[in-house]
Amino acid sequence: MRNHKLLILVFIIFFNSCGVKKVSYRDNSPKKIKNKSVKSVNRFFKSMTNEQRTHWYVNTYSKISIDEMKKFGIPASITMAQGILESNSGKGSLALKSNNHFGIKCHSKWKGKKVYHDDDEKGECFRKYKNPEKSYRDHSLFLESRDRYNFLFKLNKRNYVKWAKGLKKAGYATDPKYADKLISIIERYELWKLDGSKKPLNKTREKKLSIKQAQILPETKSMYSVKKGDTLYSISKKFNISVSKLVEINNIKNNNNNNNTLFPDVNFIKKNWFIIDASNKILGRLSTLIVKILRGKHKEYYSPYIDCGDNVIIINSDKVLVSGKKRINKIYYKHTNYPGSLKKVIFNNISSINIIKLSVKRMMPKESFVSRFQFKSLYIYRDSNHLHNSQKPIIINDIKNDNIK
Repeated sequence: MRNHKLLILVFIIFFNSCGVKKVSYRDNSPKKIKNKSVKSVNRFFKSMTNEQRTHWYVNTYSKISIDEMKKFGIPASITMAQGILESNSGKGSLALKSNNHFGIKCHSKWKGKKVYHDDDEKGECFRKYKNPEKSYRDHSLFLESRDRYNFLFKLNKRNYVKWAKGLKKAGYATDPKYADKLISIIERYELWKLDGSKKPLNKTREKKLSIKQAQILPETKSMYSVKKGDTLYSISKKFNISVSKLVEINNIKNNNNNNNTLFPDVNFIKKNWFIIDASNKILGRLSTLIVKILRGKHKEYYSPYIDCGDNVIIINSDKVLVSGKKRINKIYYKHTNYPGSLKKVIFNNISSINIIKLSVKRMMPKESFVSRFQFKSLYIYRDSNHLHNSQKPIIINDIKNDNIK
């Protein structure tokens, strides 16, 4: 009898130890495989089970997916689940040879590197990236820039079920069970926590989110940018809704008619794209305008602790000008705080891209969490070729003109 009890106890311990650990993103320092050889990466993956590899994948890329959600509005759970499914948790041949974690094909406008891989057809063209981070950013830009995915951005960011079904409906993948697979991965590994949710969606909660979204969407079919002189009353009359409903839709606080400042909800801030040709532009004046746009100071609802700025593309950085003899005389200093480690670099010995980055960064607020995100919205190119034609950027010709909207 005693032996039977011991045997039962051993079985209980065994089955508990073999259970699936759902929470996958608690390891803050997963092993890095960047710059490792293909053999060492394959050896690393073979040392793990599929479950362990997925846990490693989520630990490694969850922060990137959250950053993409904050910048583009795509649920981090959806991005993470797509990465797991499309790249086989980083082990897929396409992910290993091209860092393409989302199976994005070349299409006609792609000018970057390419690889050929058998998918729906033999030898299809896929995009190749320098690192997985570039793949995650291109995935966000890919969804944002194509009209067939526009309806997704009107959905609640926590409604991963609607997003998954919407991706399938828009034709992201040909697999008829694509949406079900995404939802299964999100719930199995509790990826909904990355969206800020406290519990997974059930039918009742999904219905509530859908009803809430349906109440808002009919009255916000288009985004309206506040102009100088606008008031809540004038905007409410223009869209034929009450002031109280306008306040509720935009989640505006402190509206008690005591002349308090009104702050819009971050989710309703639209980030535009601007392009500036640096040819024959003075570095200082150019940097001043870039910082203004990055921080959102050209907008009426500017706030220093909200990322309300826009994206800026700089082309022809090699042709930027500096006043006087700065190209020869200006010296950049760097010190590591160790004796004798002062380093000097002359202006002419630094690339034009880094020159503009340094100039802009030193004008941004120091020790600001928001400014770090805003600085990432700056894209600089040495010539006139850039990768953002699909964003349809607004051209700024006169850097002295303050009438930017």
